[in-house]
Amino acid sequence: MVKNHLTRLTAPKSWTLKRKLTKWIAKPSSGPHKIVNSVTVDLLLKTLLSYTKTTKEVKQILHNKDFVVNGKVIRDHKFPVGVMDIIELPKLKEIYQVLFDVKGKLSLYPIKSSSSKLCKVIGLTILKKKKMQVNLHDGKNVLLDKFDGKVGDTVIFNFKSKQIEKVLKLEKDALIYLIYGKHTGTFGSVKEIIPVKGFEKQRLVYIIDGVDTETLKDYVFVVDKGLIAI
Repeated sequence: MVKNHLTRLTAPKSWTLKRKLTKWIAKPSSGPHKIVNSVTVDLLLKTLLSYTKTTKEVKQILHNKDFVVNGKVIRDHKFPVGVMDIIELPKLKEIYQVLFDVKGKLSLYPIKSSSSKLCKVIGLTILKKKKMQVNLHDGKNVLLDKFDGKVGDTVIFNFKSKQIEKVLKLEKDALIYLIYGKHTGTFGSVKEIIPVKGFEKQRLVYIIDGVDTETLKDYVFVVDKGLIAI
């Protein structure tokens, strides 16, 4: 049980859990997101949407191909669904985007429709024949001949065509969304990217509610207001 489940006390703070409902919670399978910024399909359907009460009911929904993440039918009730993912319930004609609320909890926000999502660039690798592999925060790796971006930027990725549509630069005046830290779930505007030396983690200054605040580059996510639900 320990390998396949978590206790309520060891579950990430980003999860919304019903008080004293149960001691054990399904542990996420290996997947595209870190446990701290994702929730299982099981928890999502039971708690965030309240569409099921038991794991048996969750599995029935998945068996009927009624749960889609970023255009892909999901069958595993422990599959980790993470920040910026697009969730679709075809039979109910409901579509949601996964985001942090201002309390740092992963929540669902309804959207009309979308074939694209925001993905943060977390790595770049030059391969043979000068091909560029772009590594994204949700586990995707995109192979390109040329990429006009860098680590920390965001791409608009069309999950139907499997193509990058646009690069959003992490630069001055960029609109950012905080995914870690005390301001998780809020928006700001980049004022300055602070130069660093050696192996120091890069920091930046952003403006939130008219106040200058400093944070790590890893804590921010460049966004396009047209592709975010809040």
